[in-house]
Amino acid sequence: MMSDRGRLSGTAIDLLQTMAPRLGTNFAPLVSVYMDPIIRLLARPNKVVLKRTDKCLTTILTHCHLTTIVFELRKGLSDEAATCRRGCATAIERALESWEKEIWGEKGVVALEEIIRKIAVDKDAEVRQTAKSIWALFTSQWPERVEE
Repeated sequence: MMSDRGRLSGTAIDLLQTMAPRLGTNFAPLVSVYMDPIIRLLARPNKVVLKRTDKCLTTILTHCHLTTIVFELRKGLSDEAATCRRGCATAIERALESWEKEIWGEKGVVALEEIIRKIAVDKDAEVRQTAKSIWALFTSQWPERVEE
């Protein structure tokens, strides 16, 4: 996946994209193996790699409802590359939109609160805009956790 050769890395990303839907929640042991390279790929300047990685990440989030994915994505929010921070923030937004409320649990909700605080003050305008939409989703799902 981390190869600079487009054909080689593209094939590896496509393989992961086809494996993830079939694994579902059984993807849990592979989260720590595959999420770090995916986050590093989001920091690359190549638009083709970014599109492939974003599509793969969307597929994983759609079919593998695991909060450990969000914990891994949280690491990418501290990256120097704005594309990585944007990709991670957008992925967290997708997870919040598509996952059931019960999946998150207490640790997941606390992590979401920390994520919102972090990206709300990001230097990139797109990341801050994503923070606003994440905040809106958060307040609609957990109104009792929002201070007036």
